Amino acid sequence: MIFLVAGALWLHVQAAEWHPPPSELSTATAQAYLNKSLPAHVGPQWLAEAESALQKGKLRIVVPKGSGGVSANLPASDWLRNYPWDVLQREFKTDFPSFDLQLKELDHNELIKQIHLSPKGEYAPDIAFVNDVAEFGILAKASAVVGMWGRGHWRWEECGGCGGWWVVFRQTANFAAAKSFMPWLAQSSQWKPWRVNTNLLSLADVAAVQELSQKAVEGFLHADARLLGSVMDSEAARSQFFRFRETKTLHSIEPLIIFGNARLAFVLLAIVGEDRYTFGMIHEGVVLRNNGAGWKVLLLLPDESLLQLEDLFKSCDRLGLEEAAHQAVPKVMLLAPENHAHVVRFPRPEIEWATSMSPVAAYIVESQSGREMVEDWSPSSVQFVSPDSHGPAIRMIAPFGSGMQPHRWRVWAVGRSGVVSISDWRIIDFKN
Repeated sequence: MIFLVAGALWLHVQAAEWHPPPSELSTATAQAYLNKSLPAHVGPQWLAEAESALQKGKLRIVVPKGSGGVSANLPASDWLRNYPWDVLQREFKTDFPSFDLQLKELDHNELIKQIHLSPKGEYAPDIAFVNDVAEFGILAKASAVVGMWGRGHWRWEECGGCGGWWVVFRQTANFAAAKSFMPWLAQSSQWKPWRVNTNLLSLADVAAVQELSQKAVEGFLHADARLLGSVMDSEAARSQFFRFRETKTLHSIEPLIIFGNARLAFVLLAIVGEDRYTFGMIHEGVVLRNNGAGWKVLLLLPDESLLQLEDLFKSCDRLGLEEAAHQAVPKVMLLAPENHAHVVRFPRPEIEWATSMSPVAAYIVESQSGREMVEDWSPSSVQFVSPDSHGPAIRMIAPFGSGMQPHRWRVWAVGRSGVVSISDWRIIDFKN
């Protein structure tokens, strides 16, 4: 399941330098500058090249007809959903009305036939979405394709996961348009950053959290444990999975959104890059905390879809963070299940916690999975939980659990001053 990228690098975006104005300017002036200086799109050079390649031309794309794959997060009755190809076509047409995107939905046998046509075939595809692991392996072994780095920007979960791989055929005569199509899948050209509500960061804070976030991403994607460790908060979750990732050549790491207050900040980033096997764009979210000794990274959410990160960060932006005196936050106590409980994955177990902190602006459930039966933890996933509909004890269905492997979880309680209280970790050992 490996495909090689040969030839010269095709992405030439350079990370834009960002020089903030003097830090003594007012907070209002700082936010005005921030709103003006953050790019509406990612990578000015990449954007110009991609849009130029997609203004006019033609791409032939073949995709599977029918339903998507199995999702562990859905009940059995909802496993099979139709692929949202109509959504993809509609969004692309909105962004590039003069481009001829020829997308064909084919049954399995016809799809296999088409992806093995020679470049001079009647309908030799430029791009395909391959949901057959055996065929994907054949294409990869032959170095016939390059793949997408990143995730689609529409709601994949609506089709039950829609497992598969986007690939560009190396022999296509339309490679410039095809390579531009792949990052577009991660971020539509029409995407605009929302105007944030939490405009409480000074210029110095904005510069600091942007720099630390970019270092954290670089450390993770380059598997540089020393660099990553230098920017992490003492309570930040650790993960060893980055050691097993292919090191990327990074062409840009740019902020889309920065907001927060003097104690808690949120940065949404877009990263353009490639390795031997893939190219494209990913999005990462970073949460940073300042406990009085300077900013540190409290959470890194690598390679999530833009839509998922946008939904999460919009919820965080609506917390109502304010400039307030430091408040002591009682530690969150996990109540159930007990540590190292052996439970089944279906139906999902319930988790329960409590805190005497009042008021709580939000809870965040953070979880990590082990590698098989080894406690070698993955990057974190988080679930935003509003406290409005809960009492002192909060009980909910666990928003995690995949495979017969351990998962660990903990809960954050976030106060309106930006102070964060984090529980101890607790492990669940899933047994089916």
